[in-house]
Amino acid sequence: MTLVLSKAGINPPVISNQSAARIKTTKMLKILKILFPTERWDKDKLHKEARDKIYSFGHGTVRCLGQPDGRGTEFEWEIRVNREWAEALIQARNKADAEEQGLVKAETFWNGMVLRSPAEMAVAEALQRKRVLFFANAKCRLCSRLGQLETWETDFLVFYQGIPRILEVDGRAYHQDFGADYKRDRMFDREGIRSSRFSASECLNNADEVVKEFLELFTPIKL
Repeated sequence: MTLVLSKAGINPPVISNQSAARIKTTKMLKILKILFPTERWDKDKLHKEARDKIYSFGHGTVRCLGQPDGRGTEFEWEIRVNREWAEALIQARNKADAEEQGLVKAETFWNGMVLRSPAEMAVAEALQRKRVLFFANAKCRLCSRLGQLETWETDFLVFYQGIPRILEVDGRAYHQDFGADYKRDRMFDREGIRSSRFSASECLNNADEVVKEFLELFTPIKL
């Protein structure tokens, strides 16, 4: 996504149903890298382009708020997003917090895929050993029962015996909002795709057994 700059003093686009966050430079860079993985973000670029301008990226804006803690301290930034991106901003901030606390490692690339934890890496390798078709951290658009389109992401979307099923690796860093997880599961269920959840610890410590049990769930129950 290409960001479009507007000159200081010009009002940014009007965004209804906004969600906003005030964030210091270090964390803002982490969040921007998560939200815009194809963009190159560093401190120099952020200060050069956004200290005297407003970033407009269609779904929101980023602007500089100065140094509220005094000279020599980190700058503070405000990011505003519309309702469609509110969930993405929350997830990005939670992930940035988790990385700072050492709860998760930064994203790593594995055979061209982006994996977000050692537990996911273990599951991916176990699925590969089984030679089944799978997608890692795949995003999609789903229509809710109220008719609203939403973006959701699965840890692993697996196709086995011609049937799709979702494998979720539940850990503290990425699955703290259980209500959202349950809602997401129901939305996929309406599309005929069931979800199975395993704890991050069992995925990390015994991924082959997790995958074995998961694949057994594809077998129709005999009555």
